[in-house]
Amino acid sequence: MITDPPAGREGLDNEKIYALISVLKMGGKNKASPDRGNNCNLKQVLTSLGKDFWSLFEGIGDAAYLVDTDTGRILACNEQAAVQTGYSKDEIVGMNIVKDLSAEPPPLTLAALKERLSRGETVRFVHKKQRRDGGVYWDEVTIAPLPLPGVHVSINRDVTAKVEASTRLREREELYRTLFEQLSDALLLEGLDGRILEVNESACRLLGYSREELTRMRVQDLIPKGGKTFLPKMIDSETSKGRALESHNRRKDGTLVSIELRGRIIELRGEKRMLVSLRDISARVRIRQVEQVLQRITAAANSTEDLATLFPKIREILGEVMNTTNFRIALYDPKIDTITMPYMVDERDSYRSFVAANTFTAYVIRNGLPLLITEKNRGKLTKELGIKSVGATSKAWLGVPLRLQDRVIGAVIVQSYTDSHCYDENDVAVLETVSDQIAMAIIREQAKEALQESESRYRSIFSATTDAILVFGQDGTIVEANP
Repeated sequence: MITDPPAGREGLDNEKIYALISVLKMGGKNKASPDRGNNCNLKQVLTSLGKDFWSLFEGIGDAAYLVDTDTGRILACNEQAAVQTGYSKDEIVGMNIVKDLSAEPPPLTLAALKERLSRGETVRFVHKKQRRDGGVYWDEVTIAPLPLPGVHVSINRDVTAKVEASTRLREREELYRTLFEQLSDALLLEGLDGRILEVNESACRLLGYSREELTRMRVQDLIPKGGKTFLPKMIDSETSKGRALESHNRRKDGTLVSIELRGRIIELRGEKRMLVSLRDISARVRIRQVEQVLQRITAAANSTEDLATLFPKIREILGEVMNTTNFRIALYDPKIDTITMPYMVDERDSYRSFVAANTFTAYVIRNGLPLLITEKNRGKLTKELGIKSVGATSKAWLGVPLRLQDRVIGAVIVQSYTDSHCYDENDVAVLETVSDQIAMAIIREQAKEALQESESRYRSIFSATTDAILVFGQDGTIVEANP
């Protein structure tokens, strides 16, 4: 593979090569060339290079070779080449530097190398080599032309430790990248100044933005107005103690998502960064909110004296977890097949009763089943169930039965005239639970009213009779008498 030389290395190699070339030029040897077919001539040419050249060649510190550019045949080498390869110098001379010392082919052919050297270029690359004992190593190779026609110098530095370290680092980065992308939690790599530097696919899904969009944003862009903002040091501190922070982020579509946030300050490539994980806890938060709402509704049902006060309270409390802008409580009278609404708040309708017939509300009451109708399923359900709406047409309609043991006495209904996606199955479950409290409150109120009516009738009879009536206590004293 071809790589850029490490910082400072290029200048060092150039100095060595220039020194060799300078020695050759000063010796006037730039016109001689070895006769490839005449070993005697080759020896004479190499000997004639002079003591200064060979002294520099041997002391260069790295493995050095003089190579026939056309064939790749090694003409000479220094002692460091023998140390590096495990061969003796005599064994190395005459070898082919490509075929005999390479563990895998170099990144360019001899023909391509010759062309670049003919233009006076210095060529650098990292090459996998093989020692005499079969072991492999990595050389950082620098090749330059010499003022000897058809000959070039190859300086080879063993960089095995560096290559292996780089490989391990690359493998770790690939592993971390794989983990980064595959984790189900949203991950954001941030600068301490709030810039978003990198995200995983889960973050894109959670927030609704593309990777490119998110990496052009700052953390503050995801926080809704009035939302909680946590500084990196606080996040790091809380996470180190095993505690998570809760907040909200704004999605691209403007909706809010409840998140659990953890993060640590890390050092990456010499820079302090914040690695943050975001987990969607919307379901958990909703369950918590619903539990609190149900507790408050139960408390209100047990403490409120009359339904006229209770129903508005229920609507207000329930409105914290679903849209109750249009809310009604419907009671069914089977004797006259009529549905009346003792409580109703609606943006468009004002009627208080209607014939049950085959209406949405009648379906819920007669079948004892919840019914969720939206713009998407309205046509299908009305046709399949043979039902119809009463009053203004809403975009979303949800009704659940008011059930007392095995008897259905009515229904609780919410609807929206503006949002077809206003309600879902979670809202159905919540409304069904609330309906139990409403049904019990209605029965209690009806029982109280019946008792009051019975007492009133008793009082009328008690007072109107002409006979004397005395009521005695257990101790024999008179506790009540009619006029």
